[in-house]
Amino acid sequence: MQTEIDGIMEQVNLFYSDVLLNAFPDFESFVATETNTDNSIAGSVTITMLMYSGLTTFAMGSAIPSQAEVEAAIAAADLDMFRADYIPMATPVGGNIFANSQTVTHLAV
Repeated sequence: MQTEIDGIMEQVNLFYSDVLLNAFPDFESFVATETNTDNSIAGSVTITMLMYSGLTTFAMGSAIPSQAEVEAAIAAADLDMFRADYIPMATPVGGNIFANSQTVTHLAV
């Protein structure tokens, strides 16, 4: 399962990098590191919660957005696009356990 988690985390990094690059011209990088994974089963549905910490960097000397502005950009991200366009590309492509995800939600704590 760690291979699939690593694959989905690569896609999380790509997705939020694209989101932040569109929102902030001086954006440089977004790196999410998985901190915990939890699975539960509700009937015939498996619910997986991936928890991660994220680090965002911006160009030196640029106007750095506030934490609230970065959080707002992340919260406004199109998670349906993440599910449709990014998850299917997670390695192993075609075999990632997240490939059939029906719903994606984001919760910042």
